[in-house]
Amino acid sequence: MSSLYATNARYVARVLRRLGALPADVDDLVQEVFIVVLRRIPDYEYRGRTAGWLFGICLRVVAAHRRRTVRAQARAASAAGLSCEVADPERAAVEQARRHELDELLGRLAPELRQVLVLFEIEERDCQEIARLMATPVGTVYSRLHAARLALARVALRARANEA
Repeated sequence: MSSLYATNARYVARVLRRLGALPADVDDLVQEVFIVVLRRIPDYEYRGRTAGWLFGICLRVVAAHRRRTVRAQARAASAAGLSCEVADPERAAVEQARRHELDELLGRLAPELRQVLVLFEIEERDCQEIARLMATPVGTVYSRLHAARLALARVALRARANEA
């Protein structure tokens, strides 16, 4: 279990963040994910990448967390736990700013659209796998992906217009 944690903790933290978890909550949610993993590992049947299994657990943990908490705080500006491993500090700052901007834009999408978009575009899952992970028909995944891309484009255009 400790090697599973060591190998996947950063991945889980990144997924949780992209699914909308606040930076202040990410460490606690990572622990929650691995508590679920510990309980479910005897029943786990390896049928592909462990990352897909972990992503499914992350989806459910974030959804449960959202139901338990009220989002009264503003989104934090830092990308804690997502430090860039780049020797050039200027490049690291630019990459951190881009990650923050992406997180902000994704945070403006409806959760079901954000989940499909993150799975497909960032985690590079195919639509059949996404349908299985989300327990939805593959046609729904395709329509949500299309809607998510349009919504992200609209949100990005509004953000750019507000900057000008």
